[in-house]
Amino acid sequence: MILNEYKSILEENKYKYNFRENGNYVEIRKDYDNVEDYINKSLLFNDFFENIKYSKNGNIVTIETEGFNPNDSEDPNRFDVEKVDIAIKCGYKVIKSNASSVDKNNNIYHFNITNTVDDFKILLQYDVSSKFNSHTKEILIIIGSIVVIIASWIGVFVLKGKNN
Repeated sequence: MILNEYKSILEENKYKYNFRENGNYVEIRKDYDNVEDYINKSLLFNDFFENIKYSKNGNIVTIETEGFNPNDSEDPNRFDVEKVDIAIKCGYKVIKSNASSVDKNNNIYHFNITNTVDDFKILLQYDVSSKFNSHTKEILIIIGSIVVIIASWIGVFVLKGKNN
């Protein structure tokens, strides 16, 4: 019932939403092309933090937030929440983060925040010169195996040549 007030705003801004656990909470989702769009255009992210800092120093990008405020009694149109899970999927190698949990296979950083926290801060720092690849280990194993196979073939041909 509460979500009904916000459906038109969410749909207008192309958010997807699903009710979870018998309607006890709502998952609201939107994918962004890049972090700048997320920081500048996210209704929820900007609604919960007074200050969002985005900086780029060479190849290092840093995102920091300050002034977490899950409830705003002065704004009747504001989402009133008990718990927020902000998930950021990063396409680059993350250098530093204060994420609550990390999905290492998909490089997704979850920031779980409750309304009992006075001033939760998000920190995510990553290197844009180093792309994230979830299959790095597998690729290295395959390359190593190919090198071993080639070295074995060369060894076999060298031994055959010496025997002839």
